[in-house]
Amino acid sequence: MRVLVDLRCLQSPPPRGGVGVYAEHIIRELLARDQRHEYLFFVNGLVDPRQHLPQFDFPNVRWIITRWPNKVFNSLALLPHCPAALLPSTDVVFLPNLNFIPRLPARTKLVVTVHDLSFEHFPDCFTVKQRLWHHFVRPQKLLQRANAIIAVSETTKRDVVETYGIPEEKVRVVYPGVEHPNATNTDPNDPNTRTFEAFGSGIRSIRMFPGPFILSISELSPRKNLDGLIAAFEHLTPLRLYTSTPPIHLVLAGVSGSAERPLRRQIARSPARDRIHLLGSVSENEKRALLARASCFVYPSLWEGFGFPALEAMAEGCPVVASTGGSLPEILGDAALLVDPLNPAAIADALRYVLTDDALRRDLIVRGRERASRYQWRTAAATLHRILTSV
Repeated sequence: MRVLVDLRCLQSPPPRGGVGVYAEHIIRELLARDQRHEYLFFVNGLVDPRQHLPQFDFPNVRWIITRWPNKVFNSLALLPHCPAALLPSTDVVFLPNLNFIPRLPARTKLVVTVHDLSFEHFPDCFTVKQRLWHHFVRPQKLLQRANAIIAVSETTKRDVVETYGIPEEKVRVVYPGVEHPNATNTDPNDPNTRTFEAFGSGIRSIRMFPGPFILSISELSPRKNLDGLIAAFEHLTPLRLYTSTPPIHLVLAGVSGSAERPLRRQIARSPARDRIHLLGSVSENEKRALLARASCFVYPSLWEGFGFPALEAMAEGCPVVASTGGSLPEILGDAALLVDPLNPAAIADALRYVLTDDALRRDLIVRGRERASRYQWRTAAATLHRILTSV
């Protein structure tokens, strides 16, 4: 069997979002268990698409690298009779996310992973360019063509079935895994960790940070509801949560997105602006150092198909406050305090409970680690392998 895997989602430099994390880890585990079938990894770009690709050192891997401008490739993929040379002939094509793909021969099987349909329910949270991209990808038609669809949660499966009218039996739920900490990457005093000053925050370093802080890590996009989190944090500022420590701070980390400028303006106007820190992108070691020091992690997203950051926080032993948006109640269960993302006062109350109730904190840490341990990449890859070989 020859399987072509679309790895264009891994061409961007780290740190990667949830789709990139999913693609890299599930493919690595898939290759570790399957040395028999041939895997063709497809990437494309006018600028060398190999610059940031992870290494997959397995004998049954072959890279298919094309150098079309992406706009040209995507336009060609939309044609009714797309040039056959765009992709080699294979038995199965696996898309780790929705993407432009040329018309495939009827004999070629197609397996597609859907992470969420937030673009259908919250279009205002996406830029015009992003909305156009989703429009031309034609997700409903793509999923109708698919022989099997992987949903990363029951919530996403239900959404695919109800929104696009896809037969329920064609959609399989395969929960992704989550990385679990080990002794080599959890040291908050890692000398390779950049100081907060390197992010322009004016604070000396993660390990020398003088007081407790609430942490959130996500792309700076409207769907992540960071403006609501800032409003919730302002509810906390009149209260002194600790009698013997400095006041609480709010640390926001993550890649830039369309909400960054409005967030900067909101922070500049906030009465708590001196204690709100926008760090930008953080490396994997920096993320783990932040989680090791944070008093709690908050994930107030309007909608999530899975929610990697919240589970990663749980795996690191950081108590979590999360929203009820999308699949988060399904994925996090009773291991997090769940709140209405549109109610800043409710978010503030949940944060106050976690920050002041030691028994609750201990309980959330224990429950969180147990919950995160349920999500394993090897389990996800084993199910993916069965799907690829069965279609």
